[in-house]
Amino acid sequence: MKILDTSREPHELLHVSHETLYRYSGPVGFTPHRLVLRPREGHDLRLESMDLETSPASVIRWYRDVLDNIIAIAEFAESAAELRILNQFVITVPPADPAPLAPIPVPFPPHVPGIDELGTAPYRQFTWPAEVGALRKWFADAGCDAVAGDSHPIFDNLAEVIRSGITYRRRDETGVQSPVETLECGTGSCRDMAVLMIEASRAIGFPARFVSGYLEGENSRNGRGST
Repeated sequence: MKILDTSREPHELLHVSHETLYRYSGPVGFTPHRLVLRPREGHDLRLESMDLETSPASVIRWYRDVLDNIIAIAEFAESAAELRILNQFVITVPPADPAPLAPIPVPFPPHVPGIDELGTAPYRQFTWPAEVGALRKWFADAGCDAVAGDSHPIFDNLAEVIRSGITYRRRDETGVQSPVETLECGTGSCRDMAVLMIEASRAIGFPARFVSGYLEGENSRNGRGST
């Protein structure tokens, strides 16, 4: 997958063209595809238009999942040697607040109050429970700890330790490395590094989960977007 074109207009419109392309050695049939491609709107983003196309043509149905994401199901009637999914949309990004408010502090040690505690329970469960002790030791030895009452430096430090200590290596194998395996190898794909950060965050009490989307920054403004 790649972002083909991004452009930031003076009036804060952002156009994104996102293409997924699969090629096969011969015609194949397609089961229904679950497409997570619609930007999630909020106070900081508004979807102005969206055009989703597939080749071969498909019947597209929309629904909301349990996390309130809007999901497309594409059902194909034809076989083909190539599958192309093209999603183009325009979003409005509001201008930056000239006088932003101070960020809401996240306490350390972490505490999730009230009804949010139940909602975050799945994101506090360990995928590799046997490695939690090793991750906590690695976290402390790396100097990621912060003083009580302020968690922001923790994640800045954690991201920097992963960036400087783990070398990116593309992997075509299915699945992910365990966090300790990534630490022992000193290499990993982007998903391996994400798993390491997620499991380390959970090990110190912070809910964490995967998200996917577009990274809007200097590269995307120059036509080299990232996901």
